[in-house]
Amino acid sequence: MPIEDTKLQILNDHYKDTFLYIREYIKLRDKLLIFILLTIAVMLLQIHSPKEFSDAISKFIAEKIESSSFTDLSFIGTLNWFLLLGLSLRYFQTTVLIDRQYEYIHQVEEYIRNNYTIDVFAREGRHYLHDYPLLSDFAHILYVKIFPFLLLLVGIIKILRELPNLRSNVEMTVINFVIFIIFAALILLYLIPSLLRRT
Repeated sequence: MPIEDTKLQILNDHYKDTFLYIREYIKLRDKLLIFILLTIAVMLLQIHSPKEFSDAISKFIAEKIESSSFTDLSFIGTLNWFLLLGLSLRYFQTTVLIDRQYEYIHQVEEYIRNNYTIDVFAREGRHYLHDYPLLSDFAHILYVKIFPFLLLLVGIIKILRELPNLRSNVEMTVINFVIFIIFAALILLYLIPSLLRRT
């Protein structure tokens, strides 16, 4: 087999492997999104119906540990904050990784097409971006701009609801506030560059 054919074969294999990695990252991002939405649903339930939520969780935990009463639920809110922070960190890391991998695969396609005059290597680059559907544009804006902003908004509302508890539960409220600051910084570090870039 000629050297040029071997090089093309290696590039083709690398291109296929890179695309498979991207597909796996997209699956991970979508799973993380679902877990974040479930965590947010719990937070919204805490915001909207704090007494009902507290009573239901208290009853559930009391049954599980076979205790007559279990009333201190401040740790549940803190666990929820930790869960949201961990999931969000992984979600944004994965989203940034997907964007970087797409940029890379576009470069690989460009290299193959320029050096081998094979126009078929444009599936994820030039061909994919040509006549980009409006729905895909909207989905991209939703993932990259609207979802992080809404996530931050829910976090702000939740922490504002918790701050009045500072006197009665100093430790947990301070821990939650610190987690919120890290959470907000994470979102802003992701959101600001995406707002500066063209969609």
